[in-house]
Amino acid sequence: MDVLRFLINSLVWGIGLVLKKVKTRNRNKSIILIRPDLIGDFILFTPSLAYLHNHYSEYKIILLMQDIVSPLIESCPYVDKVVVFNKKKYQRNIFYKFKLLRELFILKSEKCINTMYSRNRISEEFLLWVGAKENIGLDTKYPGMKINEKQRSDKNYQILVKLEDGHPIHELEINKKFLQGLGIVVISYVPKLWFIYNEIGPLNTVLKGRQKKNFIIIGIVPGAYDSYRTWGGAKFQTLMRELCYMHKEIIFFIFGNKSDQKYLDYLSLKNDEIIDLRGKTSLRELATLLYHCDIVIGNETGPLHIANAIGTKSFCILGGGHFGRFYPYPHSFDLKEIPSCFFQFRDCFSCGWHCIYSLTDNNSYRCIHEVSVEYVIKDVAAYIEDLFLENKNSKEKHSDAS
Repeated sequence: MDVLRFLINSLVWGIGLVLKKVKTRNRNKSIILIRPDLIGDFILFTPSLAYLHNHYSEYKIILLMQDIVSPLIESCPYVDKVVVFNKKKYQRNIFYKFKLLRELFILKSEKCINTMYSRNRISEEFLLWVGAKENIGLDTKYPGMKINEKQRSDKNYQILVKLEDGHPIHELEINKKFLQGLGIVVISYVPKLWFIYNEIGPLNTVLKGRQKKNFIIIGIVPGAYDSYRTWGGAKFQTLMRELCYMHKEIIFFIFGNKSDQKYLDYLSLKNDEIIDLRGKTSLRELATLLYHCDIVIGNETGPLHIANAIGTKSFCILGGGHFGRFYPYPHSFDLKEIPSCFFQFRDCFSCGWHCIYSLTDNNSYRCIHEVSVEYVIKDVAAYIEDLFLENKNSKEKHSDAS
């Protein structure tokens, strides 16, 4: 299997190099932006779209992204065309792979920008097959490929933006520096979504007649893209139970995929105000419901980044694998709500998830597992108390006015 994969990769690369030398006339005045990552990374990239659109105003902007992330680009005024792909199919189906690569080639775009900090083989194949006259990317020291592969790929770029020594490690900072390296003046860099996520329909459907007025809605995200980055169902259970003891007027929304059901069995809580939405919402509906949550608590994963982009307060149980890269968020960025993080710092943080310790009993990494419920609930409870106090004061003020 490894030999077959090597042969296919070599074939893709070889044909790409041949096509690169083809002198295609009448290149279209368009730019392909390569962004083949997942939800969280894409959310942190969203501010770049407006800046790139304005900087290259004479070009048509084409965005290449994964199909599962594409709903996040709905109604975005800064993208003219979206090309979507399925990553698993691309990696496993040679016919699908060449069909997509051919689609990129026949677009005949004049420029191609690989916006990825963690450049990998997939993004490099895309860039090679686009065959643009000018390729732009980041001269990253941390690509998702071997050093010799990076050196070979670097030759396909006309512009590689370098980050100075001691460069910022958070993705927001990196994206901002990349734009500045292209000569773009960046005034504000705040993640956002463009569709109407505050529409009330999905919320009413989920609540099914429940009275939200006097309730606090807490979103729970017990899963993660990688199972070893989860806090554990038992701890989420304990946290939810303690919050229920403190306040009866709480509704829990549990978010995630169907596969995330293994991370939390809430039935033992015996709370009528727990609504399990795992596997029951589209990405757009998820964003809408996150908007209507008062707070969201979960692992370091996509839905928390969505919450941050739409202004919902989030609490993240954080491990050390990519510490500082995606969480914690820098306070220098003007977010509506700065996310709160809970972590037990170790000298081995920023290990890239190459953990030197064995997995815990619930198959998570030790740095996440050691975050205690007591540590989390102290800050969460204080925030909830303030919310209840605000609601009470607002209700009394409205009563006095009447």
